[in-house]
Formats: sequence, C-alpha cells, structure tokens
Amino acid sequence: MKKYRYDIHIHSALSPCADRLNSPNNILNMAHLTNLDIVAITDHNSLKQTYVAGDLQSSYQFIYLYGVEVSTIEGYHMLCFLDNVEKAKSMDKILELEYTTKNNSNQSSMIYDEYDNELYEYPYNLHESTSLSAIDLRNYIDKVEGILILAHIERYSSEMIKWVEGHQNTFHAIEVNVNTNIDILFGQYPWLTKMRIVRNSDAHTIMEIGQKAELIELEELSVKSFFQSFRGRNDD
Repeated sequence: MKKYRYDIHIHSALSPCADRLNSPNNILNMAHLTNLDIVAITDHNSLKQTYVAGDLQSSYQFIYLYGVEVSTIEGYHMLCFLDNVEKAKSMDKILELEYTTKNNSNQSSMIYDEYDNELYEYPYNLHESTSLSAIDLRNYIDKVEGILILAHIERYSSEMIKWVEGHQNTFHAIEVNVNTNIDILFGQYPWLTKMRIVRNSDAHTIMEIGQKAELIELEELSVKSFFQSFRGRNDD
C-alpha cells in the first residue's frame, strides 16, 4: 500500500460561486504544480465541465475522477464519483432535467473548451436544490457502482447532522474541509471518529487547490484501486 495526495472537491467556473479563472487547464495545471495524485472537478449539480478536464488529464501523471456535488431536497450536498465518462454523461442527463429556472443572478456559470476558450454560459440556476433525496442518490450511486460522500459536514445544523448519524450507511465517507479543526468536530460528534473521513479544499479559486492536500492509502494509483478502497472488492 502507498499513500497518495488527493483533492477531489474542486469547482470550475461552471459553478456560479467559483472564480472565472477556474478553467479546466488552470485547474489541472495547479493540481500538477501542487503535486496531487488524485483530482476531481465537482461542480454544483452538473458534470458538463468535467468531460473536457477528463480529456485533458492524459497529459498529467495524476488520476482523474468524474465527479459532481449534488444538492439534495433535504439541503445536503453530496459528492458523487463515477469511474468513467459514460456514467458521468448519463448522470448529467438526469441532473439536467432538474433545472428549468433561468439564472437571473450576477453569478454566471461558464463552460470552457479544451483550450480554455469560453464556449457558453449555462443558462440555469445550478444553486437550486434537486428533487433527489439523500436515499435516492445513494440508490442511484449503487446502481452505477459509484461513490457517495457527504460534503463539508461542518456546515450543517445540529439537526441535520443528527439525521446523518442515524443514516451513516447512506454514505461511503464523510467530508470535513481541510480548514476545519477536526478535533473540535470530533468532540462535538464522537460518532464521526468511526466514520471514514476525507479532507478536501472545496476550492473555488485556483490558489486553494491542493494547498493542504491529505493522503489516501491505495494499493496502486488507479481509478479502480480508488473505487475499491471505498466500495470494496465485491464490486469488480
């Protein structure tokens, strides 16, 4: 087993709250400069930018995961990871049906091509919650043999965290932001010490990517090994 540096919660400019400089090439170049081994773009409720980054990643030594941060009907944010582009496109079609409200805010959602040229603005409001529940999402993720991680648990109310405690099997892991004091969080919620924890940047700007990257132990640096570490070997 070897240890690898990861940051798998990164937003591109497709996320309305992210910087416009967060284009695919800029993100992957910063991942390279910060010596990351495992990288994922996880935009809010859309995978439309992740395909381009997936095409570009062959120029780098790290592995790339297809991901998305889905907002559930209860208000949770779920990091979903898929092991190939076909599954990513299928999930994106499902999420696309959730969005019909035009984005009338001053925060744009920009999609870039492989040369970081602006292609078009995504016209719908990706900050709205979907109609999917946390359980719905886990059922879907199991069908496609993906990974489901509850994002930034430190942001939720005590009542929402109480629900998570009672539904621990819904998640393959719990994310705690790299800037959060995890010891304080463990003191508040001791049951978290028994859960698998991942730490990510939740980067919305280029300079946040990989700055405090954590380590994950894998048999080898591969997408298959990463997914096995969360789902187990019975999913071969």
